[in-house]
Amino acid sequence: MKLDGEKGVIHHFLLDCQVRQFSKHTMISYRHHLDVLSSLLAKLCGVFDLEQVTVIYLRQCVQHLMTHVMETSKGRIHENGSLLSISSIHGYVRVWKAFFNWCYQEELLEKNPVTRLTLPKSTKRVIPTFTSEHIEKMLASCDLNTDMGFRDYVILLLLLDTGIRLSEISNLRVTDVYDTLLTAISNANPRTRARDTSPAAPHHKSSANVQVRPEPPA
Repeated sequence: MKLDGEKGVIHHFLLDCQVRQFSKHTMISYRHHLDVLSSLLAKLCGVFDLEQVTVIYLRQCVQHLMTHVMETSKGRIHENGSLLSISSIHGYVRVWKAFFNWCYQEELLEKNPVTRLTLPKSTKRVIPTFTSEHIEKMLASCDLNTDMGFRDYVILLLLLDTGIRLSEISNLRVTDVYDTLLTAISNANPRTRARDTSPAAPHHKSSANVQVRPEPPA
């Protein structure tokens, strides 16, 4: 069975993902990652059919991702020509695994080629965080005498206290907020999650006292 094309197995896999109501963001990501896979298998291995794919070919594709500059899902290349990060490569491999696991479950393959495909080892990286001084300066930059400034102040406190994402903030409603937690829904990953709203550090204890400013009468 052909990998690509209107009658290809990738098309059927993506159709099933749509039936399962995957988000638009997920569908774009899956399409890009699988297009890259199909292209690499054809270019590096001369493989065009699903049944020809082996774990050795897939490892060649992973090795290519690690050593060559690749386009992003938006068709862009990093300005400095940098290689994909290990975490980005993990994203490719996870999508490829999901695809071949689906093919195996659909009985399109007798053997699953990703069973022994492992993720590249990632290096531990310490992400720099904001200092108390940084946080105080960010909060002080908000003019609490204006609606926009008050809004920005509350958003900053939410980000600092809960680790909530921007897309989750945009979906947040007053009914989602409780005394010690809130429920948030992400656009990229539409699953409801609970977020602790208790003050996490002394320098933003003031978040406990922030009230929702009432809207002016119509």
